[in-house]
Amino acid sequence: MARPKKTVEVPGQETKPTADVDTGALVGEQITGTAPDPAIIARNTLLATINEQGTAIIARFEELGFTDLADQQLTENTEFLELVKKATTAAPAAPHGHVTNEEGKAQPVAGKPVLTERGWHIPG
Repeated sequence: MARPKKTVEVPGQETKPTADVDTGALVGEQITGTAPDPAIIARNTLLATINEQGTAIIARFEELGFTDLADQQLTENTEFLELVKKATTAAPAAPHGHVTNEEGKAQPVAGKPVLTERGWHIPG
């Protein structure tokens, strides 16, 4: 048995349900109107790339109702969303498996703490 098709909704573009004559199922019919704001499109595109952990963080911030200095919902701010994405995306602490030591030389990370010019780097 196949899953029912889910309609993707974009803020600013409402749909009105209409009955399908053959199957009796409701089908979304898009109402024509103004084009969606490019900021909303960018936000939705960014939200689609955030993993499950990031989505949970964003949902919690929405629940608490945090706002930025411009009194805009923090979860609608693309800079905040990019920060959540970076924080929840697994990226290596040492790019290319190397760190720079106190002498300015690149050395491989061997899974042990390494003293760098910025302090101790502990892998993992």
